[in-house]
Amino acid sequence: MNFGKWLGIGGIKDFPYDVEDVVESSGGSRLWTQRMGTRHEDKQKVSIFEYEKKGEAAELVLNGWRKTKTLMLPGFLKCLDAVETPTTYYVATELCTPLVDALNDPQYTAAEAKDQFIAYGTYCTIQALSHLHERSLMHANCNKHSIYVTKSGDWKLWNLEWVTNLADTGSSPYFKIYGLHLDTMYKPPELAQENWALVEKSPPHAVDAWGIACLLYEIFIGPLDGVEVAKMKTAKGIPKSLMSAYTGLLATQPKVRTNPSKLLNSCAYYTENTFISVQKEIDELSLKDQAERDSFFRRLATLVSTFPPANCKYTILPKLTTALQFGSGGASALEPILKIGCKLNEEEYTSLVIPGMVQLFASNEPIVRIKLLQSIGQFAAQIPKHILCTKIWPYLVQGFVNKVPEIRELTIKAMIAVVPSLTPALIDTAVMNLLNLQGDVEGGIRTNATICLGMIAQHIPSGVGASTGTNRNQTLHKAFSRMLRDRFSHARVAALGSYIATAEYFEANTIALGVIPSVSACLVDAEKEVRAKAFKAIHLFVGKVEAVHENGPSTPVA
Repeated sequence: MNFGKWLGIGGIKDFPYDVEDVVESSGGSRLWTQRMGTRHEDKQKVSIFEYEKKGEAAELVLNGWRKTKTLMLPGFLKCLDAVETPTTYYVATELCTPLVDALNDPQYTAAEAKDQFIAYGTYCTIQALSHLHERSLMHANCNKHSIYVTKSGDWKLWNLEWVTNLADTGSSPYFKIYGLHLDTMYKPPELAQENWALVEKSPPHAVDAWGIACLLYEIFIGPLDGVEVAKMKTAKGIPKSLMSAYTGLLATQPKVRTNPSKLLNSCAYYTENTFISVQKEIDELSLKDQAERDSFFRRLATLVSTFPPANCKYTILPKLTTALQFGSGGASALEPILKIGCKLNEEEYTSLVIPGMVQLFASNEPIVRIKLLQSIGQFAAQIPKHILCTKIWPYLVQGFVNKVPEIRELTIKAMIAVVPSLTPALIDTAVMNLLNLQGDVEGGIRTNATICLGMIAQHIPSGVGASTGTNRNQTLHKAFSRMLRDRFSHARVAALGSYIATAEYFEANTIALGVIPSVSACLVDAEKEVRAKAFKAIHLFVGKVEAVHENGPSTPVA
């Protein structure tokens, strides 16, 4: 529902978004109301957060509203726009879901993907806090209710109401004035005791380190409400590789509390996590040489099935296609792309995979073309027909005349997967190219061109083709009969086998006057395999002519 229109007030001035239904959630901000929204320009879905100024925490929310607009740091929920009306604060952000809800979503919690989702999510949260701490800022409200998950499965930190610069003596200490709005169970001892002097003398990371420990507890163990600090420190359920760091975050004295940023490079839970290492490597592709990139792509292809699907779809896949576009990819990048692509619907495949695929087909690198042609059977059916015919076929058809024999041969084999999606005119073009390749210098290519014609016969239009100038019956007979005289015995066997496989498409006249005479010569071929196949063909076609004779009209004897 368009909330503004429902109220009868139209749109919000200088805020190009429709404010829609409330997002029902068991998590998220305790101050802001989250709604769905739609951007006017492109109808893109967004999240809208609103706060009515009637609340007693209006000044606190104003601080968060301002920080949202100015703190454009990595790892934080992206602010698209923010506006203030006489009664309400509005913030438009990238589309997101409260972490509390995402942790119950099967796409993030299924099997091994859940471990990756949590590891990378907490890693990104710590990274985001580190950007604040480097600026002498503390978040002061880091917990599961301040984290949101984007459609790509990335964790983003928000709820910036208590963000304070401890180095600025003139900064308003929001955690003092509005401490009652902070959940008691997430407060470190110095905040719980309202020891403001100790808070202000502590390093910026101290309060947030405690918050990270609370976050880890609730993710791995359960609700924190009513749990004593002593039990938090000895809780069972935290991963062993994280336990030592976790207890360091809960140090009673703020000054000795572990800086969360140190966990990123020293804690085995993060440094030995495959998913995190892949995220790092994929951002550094341009710094690797081709051998290193190829090795990475091969490893990635074996791993993507264990990663959260949303991250594969909206983070890894776009980065792979970007790498292809700007030259950091290559043929080896195709395999992980196809592994991810096979799980996409047609709309997603068209928008996320096809652009990179077209870029690959346009490449002049032989190894790239070879890899594409070898894999085309895996993805041809997923390419929308109009895309295949208009954007990919112009590059694909060039393979018939490529100087590299392997590319010519693979192009022939690719027709089996591609032809069912081509227009009649393009099928005619493909047939003409296959006929031409029956004269190739390579015996294997001549053989495969013949076999391919037999395998795609059902898709060849029965009428006269513009390129071939013959109908299907005539085209096939011409193609197979010429190969019966080929010096390469495998080509002759292929021609006879193709005659047999396509027998249903031949008319009686063509069989009697063309096929049987042509095949008869092979009955005395020097190769036994050719002779055996020829006898089989003769029996088949004589039987077809006999059937026509038996069922045909008879002339009375005078």
